[in-house]
Amino acid sequence: MEKNTNPRSLPSEGAWAGRPAIVVGGGPSLVAFNWSALAGVPRVIAINLAYRMVPSADVFFTEDARFVARYGNDPEFVAFKGAKVLHLLDDAYYP
Repeated sequence: MEKNTNPRSLPSEGAWAGRPAIVVGGGPSLVAFNWSALAGVPRVIAINLAYRMVPSADVFFTEDARFVARYGNDPEFVAFKGAKVLHLLDDAYYP
């Protein structure tokens, strides 16, 4: 398997095997979260609006096409440097 050396791109299969990662979900509880707890975590996946709280995350992920329709032009989202992954659960959302 080819080793992915760019930490800001989507890793190849198995690239994160055995390495700790944190998934940060969106929601109002993020306001009170102690963000220093993420210090030293090598990989972070931000779900939905969590990209605003963790702009240094490696990956943004959503399964909600409405999210991208609403926030796709948000300057913070456009500036997000991590991989942006949209997983559509129903092909009807694709267009």
